[in-house]
Amino acid sequence: MLQGSAAISWKKRGDVAVVMFNERRLIGKSHAVHANIELRHAARKAKGRVLLDLSNVEFISTVFIAVLIELSRTLRSSGGSLKICGVSPLLTGIMKLCSAVSTFEVYGTKREALEAFHVVPGHTLPAAAS
Repeated sequence: MLQGSAAISWKKRGDVAVVMFNERRLIGKSHAVHANIELRHAARKAKGRVLLDLSNVEFISTVFIAVLIELSRTLRSSGGSLKICGVSPLLTGIMKLCSAVSTFEVYGTKREALEAFHVVPGHTLPAAAS
């Protein structure tokens, strides 16, 4: 089942929240704050295991990168994990400029990232009752 709102959409694959942004350009502080709230909600529903698919994103601002860095740190400190896939060369360059590349676990494809979570791609396990 697809969940989310104007900023993001997500669904669970096993116990992982697979999140996609609904906009191609991730800019603006108020938008970043709203997306942060939604990302944290998805993370809670998936017990801290989040796969962020950036394949629809053309540009990301430093404000959004800061949100993702903080989310990654928060998830790790509570035993969770943030993995990212679908990062274009432009986004990789922006992350390098912000010294953020080493902060994230980045995978080339969604399949590789799901395998790193030990979830079989294409196979959705029943969601736990919330």
